[in-house]
Amino acid sequence: MTEPTVVASAMSGGSAAEAADAIIGSLRDGLGGATPALVLFFASTEQPHEELAPRLTEAFPGAVVLGASSAGEFTEVGDRKGQVSALAVAGDFAIHAGLGRGLKHDPAGAVTRALAEVPTTHATLPHRAGVVLLDPLSGTGEEATLIAASVLGPDVRLAGGAA
Repeated sequence: MTEPTVVASAMSGGSAAEAADAIIGSLRDGLGGATPALVLFFASTEQPHEELAPRLTEAFPGAVVLGASSAGEFTEVGDRKGQVSALAVAGDFAIHAGLGRGLKHDPAGAVTRALAEVPTTHATLPHRAGVVLLDPLSGTGEEATLIAASVLGPDVRLAGGAA
C-alpha cells in the first residue's frame, strides 16, 4: 500500500536548543504521526549548525537530516532573519545524501564525490529527484548544477538553492 506524502514546515529562533525543540515539536505536529524520510533545515549563520543537526537527527531517527546556512529563513507562513526554518517530508521515499567538498576549485570533482554513493535506480520507486544545496560564495554554483544535471540525467528533476 502506498504511504501518503505528508509535508510539515516550521520556523523558530532563540538559542539552538530552543529553536531545535520548537522545530521538532512543530514538525511532529505537522506530520501527524507520520515518520519523515527527510528533514531539511536552513539556519542563519547566527545559529550553531553543530548543535542543531544532532538534535534534529536524534529526534527523527531513520530520517536523512540535511542542513545549510541561509541569509534569511522562510516558510509558507513568512520570513525572518537570525532563525532556523525546517521542512520534513514523510511518504514512500528512499532518500540518499552526499557531500562534495572543494566546490570552488574542483566543481566536477565535488559533484562526483557528492553523488558517489547515490544509487542510480531503486527496485520499487521509479521516479528520482535531486536537491542541490551549494555555497554561493564558491562562484561555481551554476557550473556545479549543470554538472549534476548532466551526471544524473534528463529524468532527474533538480531543485535547490544557495544563500
